[in-house]
Amino acid sequence: MLAALPPNRADACGGTVCEPGPNAMPVDQTGENILFIIDQGQVEVHIQIQYDPDTNAQQFAWLIPLPEVPTFSVGSELLFQELLNATVPTYGLQDNFEFCGGDTDSFPATSGASFTGDGTTGDGTDTGVIVKKIETVGAFEVVVLAGMNAGDIMQWLGDNGYQQDPNAEPILQEYLDEGNSVVAFKLSNDEGLSSIHPIVLSFAEPEGCVPIRLTRIAAVEDMDIRAFSLGDGRAIPTNYRHVLVNPLKIDWLNLGANYKEVVSLAVDAFMAEGHAFVTEFAGDSNVLNIGNFYSQVWSADPFTGLAAVDVMSQLNQQGLTDCTDEFFCQFNHPLVQGLLSTYLPVPNGITAEQFYSCLSCFEADIDLGAWGDGSGFAKDLLARVIEPAEHAKTLVETWPYLTRLYTTISPNEMTEDPLFLLNPELPDVPNLRIAQRDISCEDFSVVTLPDGRQVNMNFGDPWPQFQDEMPWEEDVDQMVMDGMPQPLVDNTPLIDQLLAEWNQQHPPPPRAPPAARPPATPTAPPPAPTPRAATAAPAPPSTRPRATAAPTSSAAPKAAVAPATAAAPPRPSPPCWPCSASSPSAPADAAEPKDMSIGTCSRRHVPGDMSSSIPRSPPVAERRALSAIPRISGAMSPRAPALLSGRREARVCRPSIACPRRQALEPPRSSPVAEWRRLSALGRMSQATCPRAPALAPRPADDGAPRPSPGRIRPSHLDAVAGREGQSPAPPHRRDTLRPWSPPR
Repeated sequence: MLAALPPNRADACGGTVCEPGPNAMPVDQTGENILFIIDQGQVEVHIQIQYDPDTNAQQFAWLIPLPEVPTFSVGSELLFQELLNATVPTYGLQDNFEFCGGDTDSFPATSGASFTGDGTTGDGTDTGVIVKKIETVGAFEVVVLAGMNAGDIMQWLGDNGYQQDPNAEPILQEYLDEGNSVVAFKLSNDEGLSSIHPIVLSFAEPEGCVPIRLTRIAAVEDMDIRAFSLGDGRAIPTNYRHVLVNPLKIDWLNLGANYKEVVSLAVDAFMAEGHAFVTEFAGDSNVLNIGNFYSQVWSADPFTGLAAVDVMSQLNQQGLTDCTDEFFCQFNHPLVQGLLSTYLPVPNGITAEQFYSCLSCFEADIDLGAWGDGSGFAKDLLARVIEPAEHAKTLVETWPYLTRLYTTISPNEMTEDPLFLLNPELPDVPNLRIAQRDISCEDFSVVTLPDGRQVNMNFGDPWPQFQDEMPWEEDVDQMVMDGMPQPLVDNTPLIDQLLAEWNQQHPPPPRAPPAARPPATPTAPPPAPTPRAATAAPAPPSTRPRATAAPTSSAAPKAAVAPATAAAPPRPSPPCWPCSASSPSAPADAAEPKDMSIGTCSRRHVPGDMSSSIPRSPPVAERRALSAIPRISGAMSPRAPALLSGRREARVCRPSIACPRRQALEPPRSSPVAEWRRLSALGRMSQATCPRAPALAPRPADDGAPRPSPGRIRPSHLDAVAGREGQSPAPPHRRDTLRPWSPPR
């Protein structure tokens, strides 16, 4: 594959026509790129020349009217590429999705000869045309003509091989009447289209000018014109208007795909009338990367006296080419391939990539006469590649400010040449323009433009067209050399009003509850909660597992305790003590799991693991267990905190007097009055749970009667609690029987 770095498409200013031939036709100019450097009455103009490859124009003539006879030099094609790439307007859109889950120096001389004519042709015939200058500039032959009659100049151009268009004569006469000279360019006879390069003209003039009137003879509708400026301030058009486009007309969802259409309609609006520019970039010139158009390793000296077979090796070392593979050869400068085709032409029957990738393989086929000693190649390489790059580097390092202006113009609008000056008081204009789109869970979006305006729209809809009254231009200004521009049209209030009406017609939808919102992206389930430690506070009543009372009849289904079983914590805990066989809440059937608790346990227990080896508790242990129940059980006393014994987890089943066998704990002893109250409440609650349990005396009313002594609990109540099945309670005065009970080992 043969790859070259082509110049960006943009045609030159002035009129260009094809050399006469079977199908001669004007070259289609689709645009112009021009760089101005304005410095104290001197103007340096860089013009990028482009051609339409479909016209098959091997040679062309290009006319530029100028007030002075300029000096000419070769421009840098890579500089124009860097200007275009570094300042191109860029439109972007950043999406933010709502979470919807659960939680001037003199230019070096160029090759060629020049002379000043005396107004006659070579044979001494007077034609009425003054030839002020003839010069070869790079790949072009350049002539500067002056005269009073456009017809005489057109005749001279035709006689000397410069193709002219008869339609250009009346326009050319306008320039001659204004005192201008005419500069004509054409490709040299031995140069191909790949040798076309920019041209630099320097002359005395206080303003930069784009002579577009001659361009209309070969222009197309809405032709692009870009004017760049390097200087110490922002460039402005003086005889053209300046337009600020309405950002609401830009299709932000398609990243500004309709940008040219918006600019074309904005510059054609009222008070602009097709003669206006927009500023695409204005700011520091350091946005240009010098390394993209200049390299200090480029040198023409090594090629003088160099053998032809070693040329590609030297070009590869300097980075001007990358041709090391027979199937791939890349030219890193757009003019290198044209130079090689002149001094090292490809032999017949061999492809360019094969030849330039391995010159030694085809050494016998090299045209040594075209190469000579390499001095011709070195001279042209210096003039067309190296010196233009060095000059471009000097310009960028000298001038700190860069401006890019753009417009589209049709042939019928090319009636006045735009002029440019500098105004250092104007603000910068960025070329990066990013909008932000916030998308809600209801598929509704709000697009915030860089100027702060917000547009409501449904997510997935195209960019709105708005009302017909929405203008394409926001501001039309007349620029001045000092201070702020003079406004001619200000559509900002109208744009804001129409935008407000649009947003009112497209309000956000009602907000859905968080649970109903679909997740924007799949999210991982939350991690399982860590089991609580034994000392943790009890769960809230709405989430804490509650024990269920044991059925009072054997016909009651066992499924009544299933919810409590399912809600129990996953990690094991000490089992409840088994009830007696005669208790209706403790079925005698040991073949299936059953509730083993004081009344009802909050989990299932299989008999036979602990119950057979646990003896009955002594009365004092019973009393301590009963007194501790209200403090431990959240069901009995929700205000009491959970209690942890010194040896095991504080887990106690709901109490039942008929089922005394339970896990014994050793809580701290409470006051006698508190035990009285708890035992009284326990007796009232246990009537429905265990019918066989004797009723405890209710708490007497507060009638002023004497109360038991706070020193000790009355033995009659302890007897009623612990005395069953013939077991006698321990005397209350026997201190040796009040020892903590522990299960057998």
